[in-house]
Amino acid sequence: MENLGGGYDIGQVIVTNLLSAPILFFLLGFLMGVLKSDFKEPEAMGTAMSIFLLVSIGLKAGIGVNLVGVKTVALLAVSSALIGSVIAIYSYFLLLKVFRLDHANAGSMAGHYGAVSSATLVLSMSFLEVIGVPFEAYMAAAYPFMDVIAIVTAIVLARLGMNATAKSTEENVNASIVSIIQGAITSRVVLLMVGSVVVGFLIGKERLATEMAFFDTMFRGVLTLFLLGMGNVAASRLHELRHVNKYIILFAMIAPLINGSLGVVAGSLIGLSPGGCTVLAAMAAGASYVTAPVEMRAALPSANPSLGLVTALGITFPVNVAIGLPLYYRLAETLVGVF
Repeated sequence: MENLGGGYDIGQVIVTNLLSAPILFFLLGFLMGVLKSDFKEPEAMGTAMSIFLLVSIGLKAGIGVNLVGVKTVALLAVSSALIGSVIAIYSYFLLLKVFRLDHANAGSMAGHYGAVSSATLVLSMSFLEVIGVPFEAYMAAAYPFMDVIAIVTAIVLARLGMNATAKSTEENVNASIVSIIQGAITSRVVLLMVGSVVVGFLIGKERLATEMAFFDTMFRGVLTLFLLGMGNVAASRLHELRHVNKYIILFAMIAPLINGSLGVVAGSLIGLSPGGCTVLAAMAAGASYVTAPVEMRAALPSANPSLGLVTALGITFPVNVAIGLPLYYRLAETLVGVF
């Protein structure tokens, strides 16, 4: 496939991204939701497809780790953890001081935006394949480090804030930090990703190709159907945005672009390729709609459970789909080699 990197402007890259099959099916699902079609993806089917996609990218990441060695990936892991913590910290204080959310809601939103969106991660890899840009195969190994650290950081900040103001005993602010970490690590998505990376590392490229070739052959088809359902779910949440503070909507639109740019800068500093920087940016820019809602509901029960979820699906994910990924790639092209 022709590489669009050098000879095309950002507008052409955006158009190429929007005209890819997965994105068009996302838009189709969104349109059906807006038109109130009777289409509804079975929940079990959506869960099965998300498991397939997570396992697939985890296996490929594990093979990448196998090829380059654990030491090479260690720097990526540390950088990803730092990115997750930085996003959670700045988001928490920004939401608390500027957007005037209470400690629980600021912590919940910070956790959502510091954690990783698996759909955005998968989509970034598909985007790079569409425009013909290679990336480091082990990139997905960064997922659990960024995700877990961000969630834990946000919860700790929120509980410390509530403890300092002494406004709530309901939150169990003195709960063990160990239990918070355990909950984040043992979430389904994180365990699937880590386990798949380990399996891919152990079996290697040749055995994966012979034993589980369907992960390659079916990947884009499953991704397309998954995004069809995602588009429908995003549209179904639109009405809830009427009850969200308009300034929070502004945060949900701008935060992914800031966070994605942070990912690009970090990736260029540790020597990633433009493609690798783009994937890292996608992890930083996405807002979690799987792990974070579950953990935040358990750790911060007084926080509005739909606030993070609605903004993640209804605003941040479409922003990343429409303009975020092409922008992160163009920024990565500019910065790689500068530092």
